Amino acid sequence: MKKTFEGKGRDGAYHFSTGPETIYERTYQDANWTQISVGVSRGTGVSLSSTDPDYTIDVEQARNDLEEIALLHQQDTRDLVRVIETTVNGHLHRTFVYKYVLADGRETTMGEGPDSEERRSPAQIERDFEEIERLHRRGERELVGVIETEVEGKIDRTCKYKYLLADGREITGGEGGPEQTPPTRSLSVEQVKEIWRL
Repeated sequence: MKKTFEGKGRDGAYHFSTGPETIYERTYQDANWTQISVGVSRGTGVSLSSTDPDYTIDVEQARNDLEEIALLHQQDTRDLVRVIETTVNGHLHRTFVYKYVLADGRETTMGEGPDSEERRSPAQIERDFEEIERLHRRGERELVGVIETEVEGKIDRTCKYKYLLADGREITGGEGGPEQTPPTRSLSVEQVKEIWRL
């Protein structure tokens, strides 16, 4: 898994990423004949930082180490060191700290979120989106947040809705605000990377 160095943030952290890799795309028309495109992509990001204000790294060595760690993670060749539990706004978050032993004998620890659910196949994603469409038409969804972004002097709103699927899984997705017309121009990959870098 090729890691790309994205840059050094204002906070001094070094940011690396993979992807995004598009795993599913679909275009359809809703009940109002509005064309809707759906895409699912995956990628990961890693930030390396320190409380030392003079912290520097060898970017190429760090990139190679992160690629090796990703492979060890995939092979589950790691040791759980501890679990850090944090409550934010009443929601429990867990960070799992794993120790990895690199090929040259160096040891490093990485804080990671819980492994995500088993990766869904494109066929499962298709079934999930069909169910979400049915729930959307019936208004069976919960608004969980609104993200406002200023683009070219205009405020764009993305509404985050949570859908409860029949099998008990919850899926949250963003949709344009109801008062807005669909975008006429999408952000480029480079623009999306710049937004995440900021």
